[in-house]
Amino acid sequence: MPVVSRFLFCYACQDAMSMDCSHDICRPEQDTCIYERILSISEQIQVVEEIHRCGYSSECKRAGTIRSNSKIISYNTSCCNGNQCMAPVPTISSSINKVANGLTCPSCFVENSARCLRKDSIQCGGDESHCIHYTKKTQDYLSLTETLFGCATKNICEAGSYNVTPKGTYYEFVKMDIVCSRATRIYTQAHNLWISSFVLYSLIKIFFKSM
Repeated sequence: MPVVSRFLFCYACQDAMSMDCSHDICRPEQDTCIYERILSISEQIQVVEEIHRCGYSSECKRAGTIRSNSKIISYNTSCCNGNQCMAPVPTISSSINKVANGLTCPSCFVENSARCLRKDSIQCGGDESHCIHYTKKTQDYLSLTETLFGCATKNICEAGSYNVTPKGTYYEFVKMDIVCSRATRIYTQAHNLWISSFVLYSLIKIFFKSM
């Protein structure tokens, strides 16, 4: 007799309040049911997105912030592993720790483009330890893209990218690409500038002494 893989069934929809949700059969490699809440803040407008879907246990730690000078995205995720299980509601807060921690990253946010041409800098705050290049693409009647450079927390970077087809939604697919690197410590840049200035000053002083 052939061995039949164990498939997981998860509650699946884009909007937790939607009546158009279903129980989706997961792919064999997907080992957990995910409930994620995403808070986006831009120009003082807050939007909360809630997603139930099949996923991977490595995604369960996707919690934290992505932040540029003009947009903040806050994630939290909960998981459960039984068929048709309901993961607990993950909490998210609009109160983001922006107290500078001495790290800095390039910053940019643009809609309807996969490229940021003009980058400022942003001082990371709280637990934000990485610089992030984040691109989100959604496909419904139109293809929409948003691109962000900024600071991010470690767990966001470690959870990585994903590509899903939400159920019970007008989206055909949602793709999120994440590339991270360690943030730069501000004092290092200032220290290097001070060293360069000091060396230049010393050379000028030696030059005039030798005349």
